[in-house]
Parts: sequence; C-alpha cells; structure tokens
Amino acid sequence: MNKLLWIDDEAMRKDMAKSIAETLTLECVYMSPDNVQQVLNGDMSNYDAIFIDHYLTRDLDKRETGYNKGASLCSELRVCCPDVPIFGISAAREDQLSQNEKSEYDLFATAEKYDELKLNGKIKSAVEGFAQFRLLRNPNSVS
Repeated sequence: MNKLLWIDDEAMRKDMAKSIAETLTLECVYMSPDNVQQVLNGDMSNYDAIFIDHYLTRDLDKRETGYNKGASLCSELRVCCPDVPIFGISAAREDQLSQNEKSEYDLFATAEKYDELKLNGKIKSAVEGFAQFRLLRNPNSVS
C-alpha cells in the first residue's frame, strides 16, 4: 500500500490522520480544501484511501453550499478514482447530518466514533477490501 489522503480544514486533525495512517501502514498526505483541485487534476492512483472532512469550511454561512461539503467532493473523487475507498469524517454530532449526505461515503464516522472504528478494524478492512477489488479488476497492477 502507498498513501492515505486526508482532506480537512482543521489542522488539529493531522495527528489523528497520522495515527490512522500508521494503523493502515500508509504514508499520510494531509491537504487543506484549498489544494483539492490540484488533487483532482493530478494522479489519484497513488492513494489507497481518502478521508474527507464533511464540512470543509469553518464558516457556518458557507457550510450549506454544496462545494463546501465533503459529500460533493466525494462525488468528484469517485470519477477520478472509483477504486479507492472514501471515508467521511466530521466533528458534528450524528443527528446533525443527513443520511443522504453520509451515504455518499463508503464509511462515515463522527468524532466520537474515530477510535472505535480504528480499534475494531473497520477502516483497515475496508481499505484492504478495496485493494483486493482493485487487484481483481486489474491483476497486472502492483499493490
């Protein structure tokens, strides 16, 4: 495995990103939402997992616009990297998010569930499952 891409507007989550990357034995690339377009224009094949903060802005007035939500970015990422698992994360409470938005991601967790997901192996299983799927679709690829 190669890399974990973590897209977030909150720099304090870098440690969490690194911790999850270590659990998955992946290098962690942490990126702010301002740099996402370069990711969409670049080579996404090097990533084995993508984590996206659901709210990509701290500005409450901008949170309701589609592009400032991870679910919208998730749709764009699916076009350029359909074989990479995309995890939604949020510090918001579960009841503050619609089921429709959460369903865009392969797995979604609010802040209180991060450690639980990490400890029970769901994230690792999902990443490994997608890696196996990629290998089945393209047996000549190197994982």
